[in-house]
Amino acid sequence: MRELLFGPRRWTELLANLGGIGKNLLAQRLRELDEAGLVTSATLPWASSRTRLYALTDHAGDVERVVFALARAGAGGVPDAGDARPEWAVLAWAAARDDATARRDGTTHVCVDGEWFTVTRDRQGDRRARRGQTGRARTVVEATTDELFALAQRRTQR
Repeated sequence: MRELLFGPRRWTELLANLGGIGKNLLAQRLRELDEAGLVTSATLPWASSRTRLYALTDHAGDVERVVFALARAGAGGVPDAGDARPEWAVLAWAAARDDATARRDGTTHVCVDGEWFTVTRDRQGDRRARRGQTGRARTVVEATTDELFALAQRRTQR
């Protein structure tokens, strides 16, 4: 589910990003998530009939809160260099943000290693992170993956 937080993904992207998972296990997990109403899939009309796009449903919001809680708990640990991806750094940084800062800032655009993300906080205090720049941001952050992980670590070590 973490891999789908930032937006829809193709099967091949999921397989590549979830290193070590077998094709059969990934297919089984996606089927189970689909049956639970947390993931939808569609065949891309312009691609081959086997190219499927997977996305979270609106019902996946509760799971997203859990993923952010896990990211906050694990923000103190940084993956080995080369293993970390920009979206992981965004998750760790967004989860570790101080609540007062997040309320004040609203929407933040984050550029990590040249890739843009939007981090928002809704009225219930839930954070969302999405790939790309959406909406008007009050704050813009540009950093490398390592720098963003370092910021997340500092916030969790207070």
